Amino acid sequence: MLRTPCPPTFLCRFLLLLLAVASGTPSPGDFNQGEASGADPYSILMFHDYTPPPPPALPPPPAAPSATCAGDLRGVGDFDTRCVVPESVRLEGGGVYISGNGNLVLRPGVAVTCDRPGCVISSNLSGSILLEKGARVMAGWVSLAAASITLDDDAVIDTTALAGDPPGQTSGVPTGTYGDGGGHGGRGASCHVRKGQTLEDSWGGDFYAWAELKTPNSYGSKGGSTSAEKDYGGGGGGVVWLFAKEIVMNGTVLADGGDGGSKGGGGSGGSIYLKAPTMQGGGKVSACGGNGLAGGGGGRVSIDVFSRHDDAQIFVHGGKSSGCLGNAGAAGTLYEEVPKSITVSNNNLSTQTDTIFLEPPYEPLWTNVFLKDHAKVSLPLRWSRIQAQGQISLSSATITFGLTHYPYSEFELLAEELLMSDSTIKVFGALRMSVKMLLMLKSRMTIDGSQQTGITTSLLEGSNLIVLKGASLIQSNANLGIHGQGAMNLSGPGDTIEAQRLTLSLFYKIRICRVEDIDIFGLVQGTVINFNRARSVNVQTSGTISATGLGCRGGIGRGKMLSSGLSGGGGHGGKGGDGIYSSNHAKGGPEYGNADLPCELGSGSGNDSASSTAGGGIIVMGSLEQSLPTLSLSGSIEANGGNFSGVVFHAANGGPGGGSGGTILLFVQTLLLKKESTLSTVGGVGSNGGGGGGGGRIHFHWSDIPTGDDYIPFATVNGSILARGGVSEGQGFPGDDGTVTGKDCPKGLYGTFCKECPLGTYKNITGSSKFLCEPCPPNELPHRAVYIHIRGLLVLLALVLSIARMKFVGTDELPGPAPTQHSSQIDHSFPFLESLNEVAATPDLMLGYLDFFLGGDEKRPDLPPRLHQRFPMSLIFGGDGSYMAPFSLHSDRVVTSLLSQAVPSSIWHRLVAGLNAQLRLVRRGNLKATFLPVLQWLKTHANPALNAYHVRIDLALFQVTALGYCQFGLLVCSAAAEMGTEQGGSVIKTDQHSLNQNTNADSQLGHSRNNDILIRKRIIGTILDADNLKMDLVGLVVSILLLADFSLVLLTFLQLYSYSMVMFC
Repeated sequence: MLRTPCPPTFLCRFLLLLLAVASGTPSPGDFNQGEASGADPYSILMFHDYTPPPPPALPPPPAAPSATCAGDLRGVGDFDTRCVVPESVRLEGGGVYISGNGNLVLRPGVAVTCDRPGCVISSNLSGSILLEKGARVMAGWVSLAAASITLDDDAVIDTTALAGDPPGQTSGVPTGTYGDGGGHGGRGASCHVRKGQTLEDSWGGDFYAWAELKTPNSYGSKGGSTSAEKDYGGGGGGVVWLFAKEIVMNGTVLADGGDGGSKGGGGSGGSIYLKAPTMQGGGKVSACGGNGLAGGGGGRVSIDVFSRHDDAQIFVHGGKSSGCLGNAGAAGTLYEEVPKSITVSNNNLSTQTDTIFLEPPYEPLWTNVFLKDHAKVSLPLRWSRIQAQGQISLSSATITFGLTHYPYSEFELLAEELLMSDSTIKVFGALRMSVKMLLMLKSRMTIDGSQQTGITTSLLEGSNLIVLKGASLIQSNANLGIHGQGAMNLSGPGDTIEAQRLTLSLFYKIRICRVEDIDIFGLVQGTVINFNRARSVNVQTSGTISATGLGCRGGIGRGKMLSSGLSGGGGHGGKGGDGIYSSNHAKGGPEYGNADLPCELGSGSGNDSASSTAGGGIIVMGSLEQSLPTLSLSGSIEANGGNFSGVVFHAANGGPGGGSGGTILLFVQTLLLKKESTLSTVGGVGSNGGGGGGGGRIHFHWSDIPTGDDYIPFATVNGSILARGGVSEGQGFPGDDGTVTGKDCPKGLYGTFCKECPLGTYKNITGSSKFLCEPCPPNELPHRAVYIHIRGLLVLLALVLSIARMKFVGTDELPGPAPTQHSSQIDHSFPFLESLNEVAATPDLMLGYLDFFLGGDEKRPDLPPRLHQRFPMSLIFGGDGSYMAPFSLHSDRVVTSLLSQAVPSSIWHRLVAGLNAQLRLVRRGNLKATFLPVLQWLKTHANPALNAYHVRIDLALFQVTALGYCQFGLLVCSAAAEMGTEQGGSVIKTDQHSLNQNTNADSQLGHSRNNDILIRKRIIGTILDADNLKMDLVGLVVSILLLADFSLVLLTFLQLYSYSMVMFC
């Protein structure tokens, strides 16, 4: 309602006017009938889930008598037909009220101005209102109602800094002479920090008109001044109301606060209310605070449009502050009736000043709440709730619950989804949050609870999903419970949930990802403690992980209790001790659980009274799927049974026994127990006459036990591992010891920690008992020699013949490779390189190609080397020449990519396919004959195709180890040189290959050729061709003849020796 009083004569005239308008203007029913008559059968209006908004309400009462087209606006025509305003006009007095059945048109560039603050321009027309390009309407309050309202390009409705007086009983106008900003939808900024306050505690003009969020109709407030004599503050923004069946918004609607300059604060934004069934266009709507020494707060905008087809830009941000650049005025509010959402955006202007939310509506509830672009929202009430049917979204925004220095409040946050990105939620008091999904990205939620008022527990419930990502934080200095029925995921490093006492419950999955190291210096205590998906857990000397006395007070192994109060100890890994007092006897609890994979709480003793004892809890590290790589213990890990320490009412008859030890289950790869460290599941101490608790269970479930030729210890135990039973303070029996077990050890290892069997023993089965390591029987030693019992010359003869056979007699295989070149230089400063002289061959003859670089070589510009710098290259055949595994050349992506530097990939693929077809015919046992077709194919098909690219391939035999193990393959080299071998000396020498007569050969090619020759000298092996294959056959025949001759000579010597012995005897 407009607050300007109306004269009595005007009321009479206004009533007569309403009667006339009622007879000729559209009624509320006319608006709806006009929409429905032309509706598309597939329109959204036809669905029962949607209802159009009610018809536009009449604008507020006018502040001036009804105007005429020609008299007041100097136009042509009248308001009952068509009124065209061809030239600008300045209105005097309180403004103008326009009514009629016709249309109103403002020609391009025409301005209708009433620049007195609070001046009113109001219209109620049955036809249309058109502001053509560049037209302008300027006043303090502009209220237009018509069938359609159109703002063409550059058309403006402007109420900037023309506000009248703000509502009474409000404090939007700042006090003092500090040049503070005015307040309205958001507080005005203040650059003056009062004593004992911070910038966040200081503001200028306060907010008001929260109840008018849906239908804003209040003026903005003036900014403050730095002088008591002169007012430098900017004026507040005015009010704009537009009511129509259709709004075409291609122009601008302004209700901004005025600028205050360097000596005054900015005025606050005003109010804009747009109501229509449809709206289209791409204009601008702004109710921003004015700039100044301190910026003004934003205003309030409400859009009540059922069907929006516009792309309008809407701004409600605060004004900039020249006196404190990081503290702009607070943002105002934007409310959209469809779909009942509220948006607070400060247009990325940083601020320390709050936009205040009072009690949100309960009926109807907001659908969405959007806080973004450095908006800062505060809910200062002692009890408040923010609730949305859909999502609450924070993007680079901050929301504060309660007062900074008074954390006594309780708050509720209810929504389907809470989405946070680069945002902060601050709670001073306690928070009850209930959402289906909580997603936090680079965000923080801090809860400052009061320890004095009892408001210390906050509850966060995410029923479906809670995800923290990008070093997000949930922190409370009081009790914090986080509950859910879905999954919880801490996605990366820096994601943290911490509280003085933290409870995570009801989730079916809690996943903490990418945790590198967990270091414990204090106390971690709980009934069930599980460390999973970490790289290492380090318990320092002062650190303790404890589940002592936090198991069951009853349980499977509960000790029997007599009516006198005497009880046996609880049982678990060991039986509980019997209680004995005088002639009374109470049995201890039974043993239960699985020693090889325990997962049971310890049991208690006594009844459920305060004087009973409880068993130990469960501590688990790692899992079957994801073991813990390293556990280092300098302190203690305990799951002991509870000791009796209460007051015994029947002391004369004994009391409860001790609780049994719990469970410690470790899925680890390496373990380090340092001196004075303790790993224990000891049974609890019983009362006078009560039995001691049974020991618990400790199990080491080793992962990836090394089983190579050399034993590698993975467990170092210098501390104490205890699972003994507890004792009794009186006559009761102690509990039995619990169990300490390990995963079954592989062959050759035994014990809990899988150590080597003692010397002289062996173990060929899986298990951990030391008795499985049996003495090595002499008759079962491996047969690696032939035992000869005849001594003398016959032994010498056998040795000579054996050596001669191995040296001279060959099979059908190719001659052995050349020995290792002792002249090869190895840099012994890198001892790991020496191991490259030996390789291990798997049964399937899998091969690997490796490039080794020294440290620092990554900075060299010439690495990795080009193809010609790698020549000659060795490509080893796979397979062993058998029927099931024939020789073959496997050219993977790396080799193909490398050779494509010289040979096109298509040619290389065809060559490999043809070569493998030839190699399928090569058979072990007949290699010389079957390799000849391969050599012929290389000569007639492969090398002629490669010569054009200056590349040559040869069949070769390589010695890849110092032990003489050989492999067949290809030697890829430059076509400029070829290698020859000299079998007699087992030395490779190089001969110059005939070059192509190429007139373009230059010194660079010659240099490359010389480098190839030098590199080839380091190749250990033999190039195979038809000639040396045939020479091998000749050498075999000669060797057989020499061996036969040598054998005849030896036999002759033996015969003469035997004759001589007979003659002498």
